[in-house]
Amino acid sequence: MLENSFALLQKPLDPKQTQKNILRRFLWMWPILMIALSIGGYFIYQYYTHKLEQGLLASENNFIATTSQLLQKEIHQQMMVLQMAAKSQIVTRYFQAETAEEEIQRGSQVAALFINLSNTFQSQDQIRLISNNGHEMVKTTYDAKLQQSAISTNLFDLNDRQYYQPVKALKPNEAYVSKMELSLHNDKIEIPHKPILRFATPVLGNDGQKVGTLMINYLAKDFLNSFRNKQRIQITGYGMLLDSLGFWLSHHDNTNEWGRDLNNPENNFEKKYPSVWKKVHEDPSGSIHSELGLFRFQSIQPFDFNDIHYFPSVKKLTIIPESIQNTNWKLVIFIPIEMIHQHSFFFKPAGLAIIFTLLFLMSALLYLLNVLYEQKHYQLEYDKRATAELTDLYENAPCGYNTLDKQGYIKRINNTLAQWLGYDKSEILDKHFSEFLTPESKTLFNNLIEALNTEQNVEGITLEVKCKNGDTFHVSLVATGIKDRNRLVIARTTVFNISDRIKLEKRLEYIANTDPLTGVKNRRYFFEKSHALFPPNTNENTPIAALMLDIDHFKSINDQYGHKVGDIVLTAFCREVEQHINEDDIFTRIGGEEFALLYHPTSPQDTVNKAEKLREAIENLTVDVKKGVNIKMTVSIGCAYQKNHHIDIDQLMQQADDALYQAKLSGRNKVALH
Repeated sequence: MLENSFALLQKPLDPKQTQKNILRRFLWMWPILMIALSIGGYFIYQYYTHKLEQGLLASENNFIATTSQLLQKEIHQQMMVLQMAAKSQIVTRYFQAETAEEEIQRGSQVAALFINLSNTFQSQDQIRLISNNGHEMVKTTYDAKLQQSAISTNLFDLNDRQYYQPVKALKPNEAYVSKMELSLHNDKIEIPHKPILRFATPVLGNDGQKVGTLMINYLAKDFLNSFRNKQRIQITGYGMLLDSLGFWLSHHDNTNEWGRDLNNPENNFEKKYPSVWKKVHEDPSGSIHSELGLFRFQSIQPFDFNDIHYFPSVKKLTIIPESIQNTNWKLVIFIPIEMIHQHSFFFKPAGLAIIFTLLFLMSALLYLLNVLYEQKHYQLEYDKRATAELTDLYENAPCGYNTLDKQGYIKRINNTLAQWLGYDKSEILDKHFSEFLTPESKTLFNNLIEALNTEQNVEGITLEVKCKNGDTFHVSLVATGIKDRNRLVIARTTVFNISDRIKLEKRLEYIANTDPLTGVKNRRYFFEKSHALFPPNTNENTPIAALMLDIDHFKSINDQYGHKVGDIVLTAFCREVEQHINEDDIFTRIGGEEFALLYHPTSPQDTVNKAEKLREAIENLTVDVKKGVNIKMTVSIGCAYQKNHHIDIDQLMQQADDALYQAKLSGRNKVALH
């Protein structure tokens, strides 16, 4: 038998016959391979394209969410300004004037209030006080070039204005919001275009009856410009904002905008995309695949204030149904099919080259397999080499491997992990794995062994390992249990050195919680920490106080000296405040020149004393910004004190913000307690 085999091996091969056999098999197998690859390629293409489209759409979700929240906040802010002004004593007292002299005097006070609001927010084109008979009584107009608001002496009868008709029917505590439209001047559309929204609510007398109406023309240009800029930066396709009739309020090609106001009915989403309009119009949200491309759309709900907690009193106003219809907007993101193809692997020159290369390689592989079919005599040497390579891969892998018995003793370990620990393998084998862990990590490891009795795999366990020289480093451990009759026999673990990741996580945590300009904690950190001080997160009944600090006239510092000097002033302000607060106090930059301080006082007077101490410190502070230029500043502080935790952090901050407003009204450089 052996002799016959030896004789067979000694029999020389016919190279020509071998080549004929290889070619014959290749010629009938190659068409089958191409058919199989074509079928498989079709399904891969369909699956890839579907995933690509899903990925492109998913990447737009953050833009949709942030844009919706931005619009909600803008509407919310205008509703807050509207309600705050309508309920102002200055406005209500105007209607109580008994003489013409009083009416003029109080009208000046109302105008001053309107001017202050316009100059503060810089988003109100006009603020008007209207009598019940439809006549404008007080009106201020904002000049965008001068960035100042002024009293307007051109007062009109609004009864013939279409936008006033629903306004005059408003009942107490109702609010009206118009359609977003282009502003008119002398019955002509203003050039350049000025998109506005009109907000209106009744002004109530002391008896709760309607004595007049407050109307605010909100300038929507800044929001729309912000929308355009964000969509250019953040999304792959084109962002659009539609009204309820499909006319574009914002479009990547601005010549298509305001078709309704400019009498251009062809500039309409329904006209350009009739196949998708019905679904976009009727459904609140969704995505549509058409021959033109992908459409992702979302209804905007500007009056949904559930995620906005700064001024909850706005919710007391009732938004009339017509206002909701007027603001029935749709946010649409359109990704043209050409843009999808630009992102598709199958339409890129490199992709096509790779596909043809793969076809060639598959053909070559098929030919090679046929060659190998005839030439298997090298298999033994290949197996030996493969075994050696696997051993090298195990021993010198970039991660650690070890095998543990059911009690956690090390039975096998690779070179990588032994070198990390600084031991020879002989010093490690048959030692309990916990001997190489810090005390805190031993409990985690013991829990892992227990878990492997019931689970097949345990992943993501972070342990701190001790080296022979006393150093420590962090590892992430993945363990797989091998069982016999549901009982753990051995465990195989993979150990990854994650020391660099731990350092990075700590650095990222610092970045996420710190204001990069001033070095103090940021708004995110403030609310994350403050919620832990209120029920149900704590049962403590320790008094707590919130201080809102706003640098007076900070904008004038930026305007006079520039933003770099403004940054120096902000930093100096923070350093001065930090010298007068305790280590446990939470001091945060909320935004711009506004800061917040949360701490535990002993009494309301202690709260005022601390605020007064900070106010005096800032008043006495001199900031040397450059040679010969010293800047002094003052700060207005609003205080809120809570003893029994009957309110949450948002309400406490609202109280502090209201007190800050009072401090500003009283002349600035003041401390006010809610």
